[in-house]
Amino acid sequence: MGEKPYLHIEVDEHFSRVGVMTRIEAFINAIKTRPTFEVSESFTDANYFSALPKRKLNLSLEPNIFYPVYIPNLYPFSQLAKDKFKHWGLKVLPLPETTAQSLSMGTQHAQSKEYITFSQLLGDIIYAHNTIGTKQVFIPQTEGAELDGVYARVISGILTTLDIPVNIMTGDDGKNSVTIESLYLYEDIFDIIFPCIIAGDIILAVPKHMRAALIEQLFMDRVSIARLKELAEQAKMFIPSDNKVIQIIGDPYVVYNQFFVSKIEEPINDAGITMRYQLLSEYLLYMWYQRAVASSKAEIEFVLSAYDDLLDVFSPLNYPFEASLQSLYDLGEEHLPFFHGGNGQYRLAKKLTTVNADALIEIVCMYEQTQNMMALQNLSPKIPSICIGIEETQGFDEKLEILISYVLQKN
Repeated sequence: MGEKPYLHIEVDEHFSRVGVMTRIEAFINAIKTRPTFEVSESFTDANYFSALPKRKLNLSLEPNIFYPVYIPNLYPFSQLAKDKFKHWGLKVLPLPETTAQSLSMGTQHAQSKEYITFSQLLGDIIYAHNTIGTKQVFIPQTEGAELDGVYARVISGILTTLDIPVNIMTGDDGKNSVTIESLYLYEDIFDIIFPCIIAGDIILAVPKHMRAALIEQLFMDRVSIARLKELAEQAKMFIPSDNKVIQIIGDPYVVYNQFFVSKIEEPINDAGITMRYQLLSEYLLYMWYQRAVASSKAEIEFVLSAYDDLLDVFSPLNYPFEASLQSLYDLGEEHLPFFHGGNGQYRLAKKLTTVNADALIEIVCMYEQTQNMMALQNLSPKIPSICIGIEETQGFDEKLEILISYVLQKN
């Protein structure tokens, strides 16, 4: 913008209407009092705009096989994927786990109220470059209206400005774009990723101290449906059958980030309550089904077949699935029709259909558009629930303690 008048207005639950009007009036006055200049005729020429300097982004179409490819640390899914692409000549590793230090590295480059998941991912990448020399990072992209669809480009721009030579990959080669929603269309990728995701869901079902051992069992292992059934039977032995249960749902970048979620899981576990994670496999199947419905019958059948595999694998664990993926989809479409962002349809449908738990916690970014859209529907779950914005400056300890106390006293 240079020296041109510039106005930035933040509107949240604490904004002042009078304050906003004052700023707008001051902005209009600044425009009126600013000297005007005549522009040349070439200003409207397309060549004028094409000649303007452009910031180069370190966006790579293909990985450099001589360096590891780092991926966002979504526990335990990223850990399970790290050895599964060796036959492609790729070494895939999770970014280091988020810490207060790495989060601070990201937030210092925030301009306003960016989602904390954006600041966290940016900070994780900067920290990884500074400590272990990370050179390339793959950031999965979405097609919806949520901001995570542009994380890669914005992060690449910031890294370029900071002169940090980390290449960002998105799965888009200019002709084909492998997004999260379209992943099921790429059989070679799907056959590797989907079993790992189911395995991760099974691992999250067991007590926290048992998870690392189960991950080790799957290292260098071909994760087949038969192997997943064995894993589910093994996990069943470690899952307390008489514990009260609190179900959590929300943004995967929050739900599966141990730095964020451990602050919620630890007090729940300390109270002798089981925290049941949202299934990432079901979360993704909903996205794929939503896309398949708008595409072809063959794609619908493929997604439903994958859903049947999930039900089959999870049968020993008695996980409370909806009657069908179609019924879950119908509920999402009923309350958030045509909404494609942050998988809001699934999250709202899951919120409304969760009954086989003693309470529900939504874990979200405070300013997430998807969460705001869900809240505007003014729909309550059938069980006691709270919503925790992970950035809550005053902390959420008291809110969580009240819910835990209620669950413990519930008959």
